[in-house]
Amino acid sequence: MVARKPSAETRADSLPARLFTSWRRLLDRMVLKTRDGIVHVRGVAAGPQDRGFEGAPAVAIGVTCLLGGAGLGVVLAPPGPPSTAEGLAALTSILWAFARLAILRLMLPRSPQADSAIRTAWALGLIPWLGGFTPTLRLLAWAISGVVTWAVAIRRGVDRPAMNRAVAFAWGAQAVVVAIGYLLRNLAVLLLGGA
Repeated sequence: MVARKPSAETRADSLPARLFTSWRRLLDRMVLKTRDGIVHVRGVAAGPQDRGFEGAPAVAIGVTCLLGGAGLGVVLAPPGPPSTAEGLAALTSILWAFARLAILRLMLPRSPQADSAIRTAWALGLIPWLGGFTPTLRLLAWAISGVVTWAVAIRRGVDRPAMNRAVAFAWGAQAVVVAIGYLLRNLAVLLLGGA
């Protein structure tokens, strides 16, 4: 068989194929990272209640997913003002994640086991943020994050009524502040006439 140079059409056809393959590999990595996190959640939830060393790996996985999703949103945003807005949204997501941890720690009883459970639950609740690289996916990740945080904390032995209040307050505070921000922004646009 004789090797031939690829024609312009073959090269053009291979570029979309290469882009698709790269995109598929990226999704595969994201799914594997999420699957590893889910396996870790199940292991933490099923394990003994007094192991305090689980917080560090969980925090590493959760923060990596949060930063990865935020970074992916910035990288995939088109250049220009949308990219700047995406960067601000990513930064806001990161800041709110740490604010939710602070709220959870303030509202829940303090003990070494409870602190470990809260930290682990919060960190594993960050795993859905790996896919939060568009506004809609960020909203979905936000909701799933609350459910995962609540479920892991309950399975780790945190008092259910206290955790219900803490999660409702932490995620509810973010929802209220964001809603007020959108309301004020839209009100300013209406009053200033879009200037």
